[in-house]
Amino acid sequence: MIISGIDISTYSFISAMIIFSLSVIIVLIFAKKTSFIAAYGIHFILFSIVLSIIRLLIPLDIYWAKIIDLDYILHPLEKILLFFHTDLEEMKPVFLILWGSGSLLFFLYVSRTFVMDIYTLKKLKKIKPEKTLSFIEESEFDKIDIVISPQISVPKVWGICKPHIYLPDLELDESEWRLIINHEIQHIRNHDTLIKMIILVITMIFWWNPIMLLLWKKMDHFLEMRCDTMLLKSASKNEKVSYLNMIIKVLRQTNDHRGELVSSALIHTSAYQLTKQRFESILMDVKRKRGKRFSFYLIIFLMFLSSYFIILQPRYLPEEDEIYESSTYDFILYTKDNKYLFFKDGKLYEELTKEDIKDDKYKDMEIISEE
Repeated sequence: MIISGIDISTYSFISAMIIFSLSVIIVLIFAKKTSFIAAYGIHFILFSIVLSIIRLLIPLDIYWAKIIDLDYILHPLEKILLFFHTDLEEMKPVFLILWGSGSLLFFLYVSRTFVMDIYTLKKLKKIKPEKTLSFIEESEFDKIDIVISPQISVPKVWGICKPHIYLPDLELDESEWRLIINHEIQHIRNHDTLIKMIILVITMIFWWNPIMLLLWKKMDHFLEMRCDTMLLKSASKNEKVSYLNMIIKVLRQTNDHRGELVSSALIHTSAYQLTKQRFESILMDVKRKRGKRFSFYLIIFLMFLSSYFIILQPRYLPEEDEIYESSTYDFILYTKDNKYLFFKDGKLYEELTKEDIKDDKYKDMEIISEE
């Protein structure tokens, strides 16, 4: 269906997937550089990721878009399919069945994990050390359930509508407990568990794209860095050092923890390089120029908008019996009700779709808009 020159087609979806994948790869490459994050902020990385996901989820095909030849990618695939006496159109139902089956299996895996997590958390052996009680009671988030248990591996937040803070039984002083709880409360303020859930659902849909899976695994680290940034935005150097010492102390007392689906944990003991980057970004003192940062945000946003004017699509090569000389009376009429009517020798010949007019045999014809 065409709405004011805007459509959604197979090739607009393919274009969206390719643009999303390329943009995420570029973002992840820059995200590896701690100096870049220190200069432009983790929010810039997250902003770029959000635009990439929007581009993926809204694969619009705009009439004025520039078609870029994708034949060198799809042609080998077509050759393989032709060898098995089929084509891309015939394979669509098979692709959709495989796609849906994979998403269903992913959903069942996630559902099973959630049920087991809920069961485990309900069966926890709970303790309340005296040294933390005064702080918990004074907290503005006293309505949030804060549970301390020796069965918890690392501090974390679990839940979206009614979040809970789960803490391990660690040997920490009151100031260190305060830092941990403030960190977890910041996760709640940032709605990080909800964000992780949304990313998980998108990953469930696009499970077959390895770039989507990679982004899903990296998002936890980015959200932790954002939490650090917001929690320490006005902290002194000594306060930052105390914060990092607290993390080191927690690391020394915790067992191996490799992350969970949607909970927001303070640390991941198996991700040494990521923890190292968190430390470096906190300690790195770089003066950020607002004008330069704003220009980067603006450039990324303009690139996002301009990506809608690019469609990756294989060229159309008509069969010999389809080739004919275009008469001087041949033209396409674009009507007020968004229809494309092809006139041959001055007479109405047929109604075309937006995909039809992109074919080589129509692309040089004049398109007249009905007044």
